[in-house]
Amino acid sequence: MNIKHYDHRHQTVEEVRNCQAGRMGGDAPRPTQQPLPIPHAEPPTSPYARPVSQSHLDVYTASEKTVNYVHNLGSTATIPQDKWPPKVSHIFECTWKGKDITMREADEAITFLKQHQPVKKELPDVPAGRYAVEGDDGVLRFYQIDRPEEGRWKGYIFASQLFGSPGTYRKERANRFQVLPLIAKAGIIESAKLYGQEKRECGVCHSPLTKAESRAYGIGPICRAKRGW
Repeated sequence: MNIKHYDHRHQTVEEVRNCQAGRMGGDAPRPTQQPLPIPHAEPPTSPYARPVSQSHLDVYTASEKTVNYVHNLGSTATIPQDKWPPKVSHIFECTWKGKDITMREADEAITFLKQHQPVKKELPDVPAGRYAVEGDDGVLRFYQIDRPEEGRWKGYIFASQLFGSPGTYRKERANRFQVLPLIAKAGIIESAKLYGQEKRECGVCHSPLTKAESRAYGIGPICRAKRGW
């Protein structure tokens, strides 16, 4: 064996070791290779990136039941959405659009929205449909009540205010705790009739009222029979 060591050669590994020990001063131990330092992870630069150290609340997605709860709290809040903290408003919009939210986001929204809930009371049993109600200010307003019978929103009641004309309505969310009592006070059947008379379409099935009798009544004959009106 002929091993090159600096500017000379050795015949055995042991000779190389002894030679190296002499260069280092006596019986010094052989130098060992030091591990390379592990670079530290750089913190995220994006303002929307999650921090490196996260709790389970920041990592896990809120369950469908929790998302529904946030959505329901937001729909019944006693203060308008433009008065909410921007983050809570954004979280609530995510529940409308079907986007995931984290458990911490859900917790923050629930904590805020629970502080702005109306006193629990029995709501009037207003069927799904479209209604017209004249307010104390003399303005006639149109509303739509939705009561899904299947899917993720089964059992919930939603109220919207309608703007524009049939077929091109612009809907804005309304507080059901305010709208349902208004309709009940004005009369459920009377409000449904008034909608049909004003918009010339049935407030139950949204079909155009083509006959003079139906236009005068405000509701089509088939829907009158179904509702018992």
